Amino acid sequence: MLPPSKEPLSAPESPAAAAAGGPGQAQAPAGAPSAPTGAGRVRSALGDVLFYISFPFGFMGFILPIYGEAIGASATAIGALFSVFSLMTLVLRPLVGYSLDRWGRRPFFLAGVSLYAATMLIFAAVANYTGLLVARTVQGVASSGMWLAVYAMVSDFSDPQHRGGNYGAMQQRANAGGLYGAILGFLVLMAVQRSLNTPHTALAIQASFALYFAVSLYALAKAVRVPETWRGSHAPAGVDPPSGGAAASAAVAERAGAAGGKRLFSPRYLGVLGAVFLTGTGNGMLAPLMMVYLMAKTGASIVELGLAYLPAGLVWAVLPEKAGQIADRHGRRKFMILGLLASAAVALIVPASAKLWPLAFIWAAEAAALSLAIPAEQATISDLTGENVRGQAYGYYDVASASGFTLGPLLGGWLFDHFSHAAPFYADAAILLLAAVVVAAALRGFSGRNSPSGNE
Repeated sequence: MLPPSKEPLSAPESPAAAAAGGPGQAQAPAGAPSAPTGAGRVRSALGDVLFYISFPFGFMGFILPIYGEAIGASATAIGALFSVFSLMTLVLRPLVGYSLDRWGRRPFFLAGVSLYAATMLIFAAVANYTGLLVARTVQGVASSGMWLAVYAMVSDFSDPQHRGGNYGAMQQRANAGGLYGAILGFLVLMAVQRSLNTPHTALAIQASFALYFAVSLYALAKAVRVPETWRGSHAPAGVDPPSGGAAASAAVAERAGAAGGKRLFSPRYLGVLGAVFLTGTGNGMLAPLMMVYLMAKTGASIVELGLAYLPAGLVWAVLPEKAGQIADRHGRRKFMILGLLASAAVALIVPASAKLWPLAFIWAAEAAALSLAIPAEQATISDLTGENVRGQAYGYYDVASASGFTLGPLLGGWLFDHFSHAAPFYADAAILLLAAVVVAAALRGFSGRNSPSGNE
């Protein structure tokens, strides 16, 4: 199970730090250098956009599989709703990553936010499988532009000492939006169901997406205020360079590495990409099936499932920034491995659980482990690559994830339909354990601590 803010992303799509300081200073330890004012403004503006544009994601993780089943789709067809999203990102993100390094971040960020708004409009207007497939396709295009731009922008305004904390802060803002949005979506869903006196209707789901369309337009209005952060041929207007101390030294060392042609496809970077592909495949197998499986196994309603996931959603909404700062100080590798092991354990526990509520505590513990792992992973990509190829680095990073999420839902649906309903969970656990081994081997001798080299 991945965080609620990234695309089914992350499984369920899955569901707040106010960016009051600069990139290293929101909750920086004593003695840390003062944060750049320009970077602090960019971080705050970017976090606001992510908060509002993420409103639908927590809700979609629950609703999409159930909606597909309600209109008569098979497990494989439901898996295709997840795979088509990943397929679009797989095709587009290498091109977007290259373009980010050539033409800047802001145009793709704005295009992505605009297409997310269009996605919500399509979801609100359709009530059939073909319409859902079209909406998911547009959402994949939107994700290809917006999230890659966000990764690159955070790297642009972060000094190497505080990257994990900054990625965690952005994840935390998005997760908080997904949590609030899920609550609003379920309230609208229940209100429409009650007014129509029916347990489940397409109209109730469409009403929730109409609300998300309105919120996404507000996010778009805020997005136009986010400045360009790209350091292509000149310093960006919206971001000041680090002013001194360790942050400045680390930034200077990194610029030197970029100018010297730091390799994109290093063995460590390729190892991390391999682990990301495995993680996407494993978690992708469960993304379309988790909610349907639990409803059938436990007899819980969709609202009860949402309440069971609420503790994990709260963890996602408050922990990632602090967790990223911990990884910055104590090394990223160990926390990446911890997150993979926690997810593998949960995949083994779910089929053995006959009741829903014990899973609420297990999901919360998993969310805590992944809150440490995901910002560490995102910061590691930046650590391993030069500034001059960072857009491409995150492009290939998302391609690896999207490749897994393209294969995973189809494989999970096939196992679910032809072997047993528990088979995708056991396969997920085995794949995640393999991913943990790959990370341990690829990053051996690498900590990703807050030093320019990141080596132990």
